[in-house]
Amino acid sequence: MFESNTAVIIIFVAVAVVLVAVLSLLRQHGVVQAGVANRLRTLALENADYTIFIGIPVTAPAEWDTVTEVTDSTLYLQDGNAIPYSRVRAFAVAYTNGQLVDAELCGLPLPPGTSGLLPSRKTDDDILEADDLVIGRNYIRITYGACPAHPNSPDHYATTLTNISNEPIRVERFAGYTKTNAGWRLSTVTNSFFSAEEFQEWYGLRNRAWIMPGKSVTDPNNYGARPVLWAYYCRSESGKRFIVGESLE
Repeated sequence: MFESNTAVIIIFVAVAVVLVAVLSLLRQHGVVQAGVANRLRTLALENADYTIFIGIPVTAPAEWDTVTEVTDSTLYLQDGNAIPYSRVRAFAVAYTNGQLVDAELCGLPLPPGTSGLLPSRKTDDDILEADDLVIGRNYIRITYGACPAHPNSPDHYATTLTNISNEPIRVERFAGYTKTNAGWRLSTVTNSFFSAEEFQEWYGLRNRAWIMPGKSVTDPNNYGARPVLWAYYCRSESGKRFIVGESLE
């Protein structure tokens, strides 16, 4: 009798341990899934110009479908099918030029017509010191804030440029820099400067080249390990060229 009761207790404990483990995994999956859904929703409502893809079928993504309409709670596909954000496992969000904003691929290849940032054949070696950035402070103010899609990531942040001068300003090239003993050295995924066209795309200028006086533009999805300095080579409408930069420690 004693041995029988002991066996029952052992079985009960084993079942309880397994149940706790299963519940823990389900809870973790739920947290991860909620994080994916919140991220996608933030991105979908952030910029109407983004192209959004989701993996279908949503329970086991095998291919991409394109989102044609978004609401606060739902994504609509080309065939009119409505998918709540909470059901999406795989997604990719791209700028109009095809460069990725963010993605959760779940093993799928990139959607057709999209690309990530890749090392460039041309390598730019640029070092900046504090004195190089003095003049630019008279024209542009740079501020950093939380990245809406990655609010808990220290290496994701929103970057805002405000034109504090009295004339239009154009960014001709820009890059992120890491701190070295020699100064701030250019360090980007591409190993080169980003272009004026990429600035317009990422900072929401669309087809406009100039930041007008008193106006601000923001890249809500900037990223790079801290400490980092983002620097912008600019030209004013009157032809004055300068560099403006701000570090994020």
